[in-house]
Amino acid sequence: MKKELIKLKLTRGRLENVKKAYQEKYDQFQQENRDLLSIIEKHKLRILELEGAIEEFALNVYKETGKKSLDYGVGIRIYKKLEYQPESAFEWALEHKMALQLNKKDFEKIAKTSPMDFVKIIEEPKATMPSEINIEGDLYDE
Repeated sequence: MKKELIKLKLTRGRLENVKKAYQEKYDQFQQENRDLLSIIEKHKLRILELEGAIEEFALNVYKETGKKSLDYGVGIRIYKKLEYQPESAFEWALEHKMALQLNKKDFEKIAKTSPMDFVKIIEEPKATMPSEINIEGDLYDE
């Protein structure tokens, strides 16, 4: 186990070094390309503005004419949106025994603290790894 812990410690260190090198290159890239990145962001914002204006125009045409197919491939799609009280929907689901889904996370929290006849609690051991490994050694075989 000591050998594996040393390898784990060294591999974590290597990962941190690679992450640091990556971050340095990323920062350098951002700095070297800040003008291009700025232009990209400006174009993205302009596209959002233009799409918004086209969408607004198309919706106005639809409201006035009912026309869903506009020029140049612009169109209107009708989506159904549901509005309801979640409590009423839950009551309906219970009554009809349909559309029910267990919130597993919340249920298991409750079951761990309030035993239930149909729930069996099994203790399962699991190993944990130390966040800091205080072993000296120098192994490298990978």
